[in-house]
Amino acid sequence: PEENEKVVEEEEEFEKEEREVEVKEIGEDEIEIEAKNPDEEHPEEDEDEQRLKISTEEGAKFELEYEDLLAAGENEEGREVELEYEVEFDAIIEFADNNGNGLYDEGEEIYEYDLEDASFDPIQNTSENVSGVTVYTITMQTSDGVFKAIVHTSGKPITVNGENVTPNEVKIDIEITNFPYQENNSKLALKTELDSELEVEEEKREIEETDEEEVQVTSGNYGGFFSWKKTALVDGVSKPVKSTNISDDPEEGDRELYLIYEHGNKIVHDPKIGVRGAIAGPIAEINWTTVIVAAIVAALVSIGVTSLMLKRKSY
Repeated sequence: PEENEKVVEEEEEFEKEEREVEVKEIGEDEIEIEAKNPDEEHPEEDEDEQRLKISTEEGAKFELEYEDLLAAGENEEGREVELEYEVEFDAIIEFADNNGNGLYDEGEEIYEYDLEDASFDPIQNTSENVSGVTVYTITMQTSDGVFKAIVHTSGKPITVNGENVTPNEVKIDIEITNFPYQENNSKLALKTELDSELEVEEEKREIEETDEEEVQVTSGNYGGFFSWKKTALVDGVSKPVKSTNISDDPEEGDRELYLIYEHGNKIVHDPKIGVRGAIAGPIAEINWTTVIVAAIVAALVSIGVTSLMLKRKSY
C-alpha cells in the first residue's frame, strides 16, 4: 500500500511540474510543440523533454515522443526516446446500428468521410495570456468545415472549457459539423489509429474519478495515454460516447479503435494525449498462505531430521 501511494504521489508531482513550451511551425500542414522540464539544481539543463508533432498531411495525426534526459546522463549519444506513439484520426464513418449494441461493427457502414484524403486548411497557431499564463491554441480543420481539432496546451496547469489541463498533456477539442449524412437515424464512428515505432503495450481502461476512458501506452518503464470523456455535446445536449475495443487493422498494420457519437449536426468531444514519465513496475503480491504452509513443512522436516539423528545416537 505504501508503495502504491508513493507511485500515485510521483505521478501527481510529474503532472504538476511546470514546463517551458515552444511551438515550432514546420510548414502549413505541420507544427511541433516542444515542452521541457528544467532541472532545478542545474537551470541550464533539462530533466526531460516531450515533443508533440501535429500534422494534416494524411488525416489528423498526433505523434508524441518523450525523452528522459536525466536517465541518459551527460552522454549526448546515450540519449534516446523512451516513449513514442501516434494517434491518428483517419475517417468518420456513418453506420446503421443494426444489432443495437451501440457500436460500429463490420458490415454496418453507410458512408465514409475519409480524413486521409480530405483537404485541410493551413494549421493555425495562436497564443494568449490568461491570468499571467501563456496558453497555446493550434487549430486544424478540413476545408469544408466538417472536421475540426483544436489543441490547447500550456507550461502551467490551466482550465479550458471547464476541464483541467496539466503541462504533461494537451487537450483536443474535436468538432464534427454538418456531416453529410445519408440516413436520419444513423450514428458516427471516428476511426482512431494507434501506432508506435517502439515495442509498446496498449491497454484500454476506465477512469471513474473523471468519467473518462483511456488507452494506456507503456514502453519499458515509461507510460503515456490517449483519453477521452465518456460524453459529448450533440447539438448542445450531453450524449454518451461509446468506444470499441482495441483491435488490429489488417490494412494499415497497426492498432485501431472507434469512438461512437450519436446522430447530430454539431458534435463536440474532448480527448487528451500525454505522458506520465517513468512509471513503477507492478508490485508483487505476497501469498501469505503459501509462505505459512512452506514454513510449517520446513519446520516438520527439520523436526523429523532431528528426531532421526537422536534415534541413531541412542543406538
